[in-house]
Amino acid sequence: MKQNRESIIRENLHFRDNLHFLLDIDDPRTHYALRVVQMIATIIIFF
Repeated sequence: MKQNRESIIRENLHFRDNLHFLLDIDDPRTHYALRVVQMIATIIIFF
């Protein structure tokens, strides 16, 4: 189970990096929003 969660998180991080690359984000607010979304996703995965 733990391994599965870790792989999901890794996939999540990978997805965020791809999104960042695709959108070529330079706006700090967008960067922050993505960080918050990532945090929420991680919290949902763990609880």
